[in-house]
Amino acid sequence: MRNRRKNWLVAAAVLVCTLTLAVVPTAFAEAPETAGQTAEKPQLTEEQTQEIKAITDQIYELKKQLIGKYKDFGVIDEEKAGKIMEHMEERQEKLEKDGYVPPADKKFKKKHR
Repeated sequence: MRNRRKNWLVAAAVLVCTLTLAVVPTAFAEAPETAGQTAEKPQLTEEQTQEIKAITDQIYELKKQLIGKYKDFGVIDEEKAGKIMEHMEERQEKLEKDGYVPPADKKFKKKHR
């Protein structure tokens, strides 16, 4: 008798756990009407764009100097410095093309839900 009761309790506990695991993820799921939608990209005024451009240009120039110093001191080789500079140039061009508004990154949105 005691074994049967214990078996039923174990079975009931397993059932409750299974149902909980099945229901909880759906409670945190994205609503169908917002699924796949991305937030609108904010628009900067011309003045804001110029201010951001000035700051990013300063950062870009300082990073170029830093990479040059690393190369001069032998911390990185010529090839590595070239790759870094190329990547920085591509990033700077993309920022300019996008009006100095960083892209909404889907990867981060999924991680922080």
